Formats: sequence, C-alpha cells, structure tokens
Amino acid sequence: MEKADAAPARSSYALLDHLPVGAFVIDARFRILHWNRVLEEWTGIPRGEMLHTEIAGRFPHLAQPKYRRRLESIFEGGPAAVFSSLLHRNIIPVELRGGGEMLQNATAVPFAATDGERLVLVTVMDVTDLNNRINENRLSRDTALRAKEEAESATAIKDKFVTLVSHDLKNPLGTMLGFLDLMKEDNTATGGNPNMERMLAILIESVNHMLHLIDDVLNLSRLKSGKVPLQPRFFGLHGLALKLVQAFEGQAQKKGVRIINEIPESCRVYADQVLLGEVLKNLLSNAIKFSRHGGTITLSLRGGGETVIAVADTGIGIDPRRFDTLFKYEEKTSTPGTAGETGTGFGLPLSHDIIKAHGGTLTIESVPGKGSVFLITLPFKKPLILLVDDDSDQRRLFKSHLRGLDVDIIEAEDGVAALNILEKCKPHLIITDISMPNMDGLTLLETIKRFPDTASIPVIVLTGNQEMDIREKTFRMGADDFITTGQKRDDFMPRITRFLG
Repeated sequence: MEKADAAPARSSYALLDHLPVGAFVIDARFRILHWNRVLEEWTGIPRGEMLHTEIAGRFPHLAQPKYRRRLESIFEGGPAAVFSSLLHRNIIPVELRGGGEMLQNATAVPFAATDGERLVLVTVMDVTDLNNRINENRLSRDTALRAKEEAESATAIKDKFVTLVSHDLKNPLGTMLGFLDLMKEDNTATGGNPNMERMLAILIESVNHMLHLIDDVLNLSRLKSGKVPLQPRFFGLHGLALKLVQAFEGQAQKKGVRIINEIPESCRVYADQVLLGEVLKNLLSNAIKFSRHGGTITLSLRGGGETVIAVADTGIGIDPRRFDTLFKYEEKTSTPGTAGETGTGFGLPLSHDIIKAHGGTLTIESVPGKGSVFLITLPFKKPLILLVDDDSDQRRLFKSHLRGLDVDIIEAEDGVAALNILEKCKPHLIITDISMPNMDGLTLLETIKRFPDTASIPVIVLTGNQEMDIREKTFRMGADDFITTGQKRDDFMPRITRFLG
C-alpha cells in the first residue's frame, strides 16, 4: 500500500476514532494503516507520523519473538490474541502524567479488507485504575490472620476481584456494544462504505468475545467458590434437549448444519437442570463451530447402568493428542471454527467441572476429519418416594398407582415414623396424609420445612378435606402440591410426575 492510500485508509477506519479505547490496524508486513485518536492522545504521536511505518520501528519490543510470532500466527489463520500487562510488556507503552506506565489489556483480532487482504485490528484498554483497586484490596488483608483466616480472606478478595471485573469491564463493554449495535442499525453511520461496515461487524464480534470471556470467568469463579451450588432434581431430558435444539437451530442453519434430537421422551435424569443445560449449550455450540456445511449433530443416549448422553458431530474432529489438554484451564485449547468462529477456551474445562460436581465424567471420542462425540456420564438414580399414611389400604392403592413410574417406595404409618426414616435417608418426594395419630401431616410438613437438610424435599399433601382454607394453609406452610382423596389417577399423576421427570 502506497502513501497515496493514506486518505482512503483514514476514511475507511474513521469509525475507530469514536471508540473509548486505543486502536490501530496493521497489515501482514506490520505496517500501520490506522492510528486512532485515543492513541494519539495517549502517546502524543500524531497519526501522520505513524501511518505506513513498521510498528516495531516505533516500539522495538514488538520485534521480539514472543510478540512477533503471536501476531504472525494471526495472519497465518490462527485465533485472536490477548496481551495483558500482567504477563507481557505493554503493546503500546504509555507514560502516565503522575508517573509510571499505563497498565493495559490488548486484543488482536484478524479481519479481511474489501480486496481480501488479511489485516489485524489491535484494541488497547487502560486497566490501570482497575489494577490499582485490586492491589489496594490485596494490601488491605490482615497479615496477622491464621492460615485458615488467610485462606478465607483470599477467597473474599477473589470474590471482590470478580465483582470488580464484572462492574469495571463488563458494564463498559456492554455499553460499548449497545452503541455499536445502534450504529449498525443506523445505515448512515457507515455511509454505505463496505470497509466500515465490515470493521463495525469485527468490532461487535470482538466486544461479544470479550463479554463471553468475562461471563466464563465469572461462572468459573462462582462454581469454584461454591456460589453456584448444585440443585439436582429429576426432569425429562428430552424436553431440555428439544429446547436447546430450537435455541441453536438458527445458528446451525446459517452454516447448513442439521441438529437431531434422538433423546427418548421417556428419558429421566437426576441433575441440576440449569447447569446440565449450560454443559449441553457448550457442547452444541462447539459442535456447530467445528461442523462443515451439510454436517449433522446428534443428541442421543448410550446404554448401560449409568445415564450416558452423547453429543456427536460429523465435523473436522480433534487430534487425539489434544485430548489430555481439552479440559484444563491452564492450557490454551480454543481454535477457530470452520467459519473462523472464535471462543474463550473456558467452555470445555467449565463443563468438565460441572459434570464432575455431579459425580459424573465428561469424555471425548474423535477421529480427525470425521467428527467427534462428547459423552456426559451421570450416575443413575432411581426416584425414592416416602409415602406417609395411617391407612394401609390407602398406601396399597397409591403404590399400585405409582408402580408404572419405576420408583422405589418407603412407607410410614405416621409423622413420627416418617421422621425416623428421614434421619436415615433422603427421599426425592414425600406424599403425606394430614389426619394421622401420633403426629399429623401438618406437623410433619412443618418439621420437614424447618430443617435445611430436608427443606428442599418436595412434599405433596393428601387429604379428604376439600375445603379451600386447608389447602391454602398447607401451601403457606411450604407444601409443594395438594391431592384430594378420591381424585382420578389421571388427575393426580401429573402432580407427582412433575417432581420425578
């Protein structure tokens, strides 16, 4: 590109001057094609002095292999790169007015110019204030605390750090994304210039990538700190799979990929539905990312004594030599998809930890060039129901109704017997009559909901009293549902199965 191209370049990249962060564009020979206003203000170097000069000529440290090789790999088709002042020297050194050097996070993202030339956009964010606040929080720890107290303090600081990241990075990025979306909707913002429209799309993708990265870090921190406790319950896996297939259908259709749900309607699993859904989202997203046009993704079950959920694709596959690193946070495993899609690299490790917390495993089978299968193995659980009623005939009738649900049933003749059973095991559902000797159903319900280790167990109250006040009273006490004696099986069975999947 000759000097004569300087004016068109400035026009094409004018959008970058409206960003609140530093930004510059380089070509494959590391020549600067744009130097935005924020960088002019930070460095004091006018744009005219920077255009068409080799970046390492101005900043010699960028000629070092650890920087140059990472930038070269982007031009060679590699993924985007992130540079942090905590790990590297600043991409663009900036002296602060009060002394010292600005701390930065820089992201290098590839894009194609209108003529097909591969270029790289580098955005530089000032994180000096954020880092200072983090350091202040670290220095505030009381060094006299005992080892246990130090560990608790470190956890508190980590949580505060996560909060700072969420507020000081995610919120401004969200605002930036909102304005970029507005500019995209406003056709006059780009003046119909294809280069500016492409640049705007790249910027939106880059901000989205950073937001997803922050979300993954937050989810990881919450999971590790126990702030996302497992809340397992029985539910129908087919319904969850159907919702996810519908959610990803548009994304798959854009790539000409078909998603098939072969999970049987009768499949019941015991897991945290939200967290298992996040794992399946990650696996489906990856499967689409690495599938070619005309590819197929299939959700199915595999046989055995455990619940094994398979997410299979006919994509590009994974080299078996990479299997050991796929689920490690410290290993950089994210690679571009078949359409150049990028990821954070946290999805698989986070999914692995979620399934591990369930007592299960996440494994992979893959043949390069033919596709991959990710296998979620969950421990099999059979629902256990505690049936409490002093009428043995009534218990016998209920047992006959429940026989087709493939459940285990424990019987108790009154509330006292039921509490003795609860000391030894925790059922997944309690069905109790109200009128019983020794301890009635309402007292039993109150006791169950009073103690944390039993409060989450669903309780269905059974009574022959059809008055509305007794029904309202049981719900106020924490009952999860209500069955009237004499109801037809088709009426009360849905009330039971909603807690059993």
